[in-house]
Amino acid sequence: MRIAIIGAGIYGLHAAKILVDNNHEIVVFEKESDPMQGASKLNQSRVHAGYHYPRALQTAGRSQKNSLKFLSDFSKSIERNFTSIYAITKDSKVSQEKFKQLAKVIDAPIKLADKEIFAMFNKVMVSEVFQVNEFSYNSTELRKIMLEKLNNSIDIQFNTEILGCQLNYFSMQKRSYMFLSSSFADYEPFDLCINASYGEYPGGSSKHGKLQFEVCELMHVVAPIDLSKIAITVLDGPYFSLTPWPSFGNHVLTHVRFTPHSKHESFHEARDRISDLDLISRYEITLRDCARYIPIMSETRYLKSKFAVKTVLASRDLDDARPIITSESERLLNIIGSKVDNIYDIEEVVLNFVERYKS
Repeated sequence: MRIAIIGAGIYGLHAAKILVDNNHEIVVFEKESDPMQGASKLNQSRVHAGYHYPRALQTAGRSQKNSLKFLSDFSKSIERNFTSIYAITKDSKVSQEKFKQLAKVIDAPIKLADKEIFAMFNKVMVSEVFQVNEFSYNSTELRKIMLEKLNNSIDIQFNTEILGCQLNYFSMQKRSYMFLSSSFADYEPFDLCINASYGEYPGGSSKHGKLQFEVCELMHVVAPIDLSKIAITVLDGPYFSLTPWPSFGNHVLTHVRFTPHSKHESFHEARDRISDLDLISRYEITLRDCARYIPIMSETRYLKSKFAVKTVLASRDLDDARPIITSESERLLNIIGSKVDNIYDIEEVVLNFVERYKS
């Protein structure tokens, strides 16, 4: 079958790999001049192992299982030369005992942090500090490995933003085809289309009631020397993370309260907000709050911020769940990935979708 994929992020490319391996002809359309330049690159670069989701057991369990395969498949892109720390605040929605229980249930390694690390935290604010097995990936290396796996087996049309995606029925052949168009071309019909553009909906409504689109700030910082080889996540409620950012060097700082600048009903509205170029960094207020928990963070040096659109479930504040979101209409499958290392969860979805249209 001839199948179009919109979006050359890691989810789009992984879907392409699955389908090429099953002898389908694939064309990928990407609006940027390179693959994996959007959500695949502009995130915390964390290989989630489940610790981040203590109030969403299914998400945590899938993250732990998928992380092991991801670490193996993309080992050359993985950064391991740091210690990963999770701290539980005294007013956390999840107690330290429940956090340990979560790690046990999902079979994720955990131990108490060394005394030297625990000493850096404000004991008035933090009840316990754990060391866990969680790593980062270099998105540049990850992109290289992904393209090597594809081995030039697919056609990627760069600098091509798909503006139209329409289903047409041909009575003579008694079947339908998908027709795609950009600002400069209409393309030969496809049997199927998979939209992996992280929430953009070409040719249809850009709004989706189950989703919200956040303009998020990723703060590029130089961590204090004592934190230079440490990744820190403070849980749970208004939590924050200071983690290595291999693709850009140094660390990235995010905060659940201050990182989201605005929420929108469509991806395009959020993207246009970033294009306004009048977004003001919230670095100072973020750092002040972080320093309440880790006083030494007051020595963090701010470099610059990158803004990106984050697509999330509108109801995610209830339990922190981050499932892969899929929706389907005739010959069109929409996929919105939740985390880079959860790409394996789309395999069955993609193959089942194609199987329904084989005859």
